[in-house]
Amino acid sequence: MLLEIGIALILAKLAGYAMEKVKQPAVIGEILAGIIVGPFIFGELFGLKYLSDVTEGLASIGIILLLFISGLEIGVDELKSVGKNGFITSMFDVSVAFFFGYLAGVLLGYDLRISIAIGNILVATSVGITVRTLMEMHALHTNVGELILTVAVLDDVLGIIVLSIT
Repeated sequence: MLLEIGIALILAKLAGYAMEKVKQPAVIGEILAGIIVGPFIFGELFGLKYLSDVTEGLASIGIILLLFISGLEIGVDELKSVGKNGFITSMFDVSVAFFFGYLAGVLLGYDLRISIAIGNILVATSVGITVRTLMEMHALHTNVGELILTVAVLDDVLGIIVLSIT
């Protein structure tokens, strides 16, 4: 188990470094490394069909830490500073994403519930990944970075509301 975790961490770091060399956020390489060594691709070669409890636990800890660090980087004052523009942008973003997701479901011949679910899926964002990328670009505490972050946070809140309504 430790060998698997070690290999995954080394590959993630190497893939992240490779992405930085081509002027892309390291998180892209880390995600791609996770897909490659995960149970759904690389695991097929070695008979792994599911994540072990230890791996799932470590993944959960990693996500919690990423979101915690994201929370540390977000100040209420920063969110307030782009309030109206952030809210309008977020409402537009959520509406457009939901509409086109729903439309795609309808055009693909799915029923109403599945089409709404597709719309809901497209509303979801990842604040953790957004913060990490903005931090790597040294853009988190800029006007644009704060706007992007505010929109991502509001997208998540609105996404939860949309999900709970449907």
